[in-house]
Amino acid sequence: MQDAFEPHPSIAFVVENAPPASAIGGLVALFAAPEPLRGLIAGGLFLAAALTFFARIVLRATPGQVALVPVPEERVPPSLVTLSRELLPLGFVASPVVDVPMSSVTVTMLPLVHERERVYAAILSVHGAVTGVDLVSIAEGASGGLTTTNVPSGGISPTRPRSCRQVLIGLELSALWQAHLDGLAMLRGRGMRFKDVSAATFEADLNRAMDAQRRFLWEAPYRRALIAFTRAITGTSPHKRPLREQQVEV
Repeated sequence: MQDAFEPHPSIAFVVENAPPASAIGGLVALFAAPEPLRGLIAGGLFLAAALTFFARIVLRATPGQVALVPVPEERVPPSLVTLSRELLPLGFVASPVVDVPMSSVTVTMLPLVHERERVYAAILSVHGAVTGVDLVSIAEGASGGLTTTNVPSGGISPTRPRSCRQVLIGLELSALWQAHLDGLAMLRGRGMRFKDVSAATFEADLNRAMDAQRRFLWEAPYRRALIAFTRAITGTSPHKRPLREQQVEV
């Protein structure tokens, strides 16, 4: 969907190598400013430092490419197998369990595919405990699609244009599946078409989506980090409701 992206050098320096030169200039301004302005400048410096730190976390949590590492059968968390038994009767076909090495943690994932409905599923586990399930359909042609998840943090990161999301915490898997089908029907009614899926294309499609999301975050790292920071602190997100209750542009 997207070509490889090379971030602008100045942005890369600011995010990956704190403190940036602008922070040094800010400290000079702080000590040179009149007393009434020092509080404002100090607050601005604190906000800039917090956003730089949070932007770094968000970008590191969104690698451009990952390699899926097969997990030996004896290391497969039983909770993944148990949860997969709820998806298999719905028409999903499971693939072998894999590890997904991220910057700060390795996520264990059970990939599944529903070819007829054009849906990928991923049951996610960290340190042996299931953290949630993602249901993903990818739009044909231009970027976009629909993700339905019960992962509580699923609504924090800003989304790309035409990338729709439903974060429905606490739903049973059958209800989560129905919500995804309802969302697909709504988007198809608005002209969005979805690409075929298969076990063979799972890893490539995952990497394309992660690369596109990382590029999107790099385009405006501070503004999008501020959105993610605000959502994480307040626990709010426009995606924490069914798609029909959201403002959707396709």
